[in-house]
Amino acid sequence: MEKKVIICLVLAVISLNLFSQGFKKSSNTEKIGSYELGNYHLYRHQADSIVVYSFDMRDKKYTSDHFLQVKLGTKEEAIAFFKNAIEAIDTMKKGDRFELGLPDGNVGFYTALLGVKKLGITVGDIGEYGELSKPVAKSMLKQIEKE
Repeated sequence: MEKKVIICLVLAVISLNLFSQGFKKSSNTEKIGSYELGNYHLYRHQADSIVVYSFDMRDKKYTSDHFLQVKLGTKEEAIAFFKNAIEAIDTMKKGDRFELGLPDGNVGFYTALLGVKKLGITVGDIGEYGELSKPVAKSMLKQIEKE
C-alpha cells in the first residue's frame, strides 16, 4: 500500500513538473519597471507572439501589503491608456468618475492627497482601489514606448 502511494506521489510531481515547464515555454512574464519604492510594478506578458502589458499597485482600501493588478492590453492599448490617464489627472475635478477603456472595465475617479490629484482606479467587485499619480503614469508610459 505504501509503495502505491509513493509511486502516485512521484508520478504526480513528475507530471506537475512537465506541465509547468511546458507552460513556461509558451508564456513568459517579465517585470519591466518598479516605481515609487515598489508601490507599482509594470509587467510585460508574452505568450507565443502576443505581448500584453499590465501593472499592479498597492491597494488603498484594505491593506498596503495587497497589490491590485490592472490589465492594459497590447502596447498600443497601454500607451493610449497612459496618455489618457495623464490627461485625466490634469483635467479631472472633484467628484469625477469615468470609464478607463481597459479590458477589465475598471472605473476611474478623482482622488487627492495633500492637494496632489491622483487617478483612483477601482479593481474588482468589492471596491478595492489604487491610486495612480501623474509622475508614475509618465514613467510607465516612457518604459512601454521604449519596448
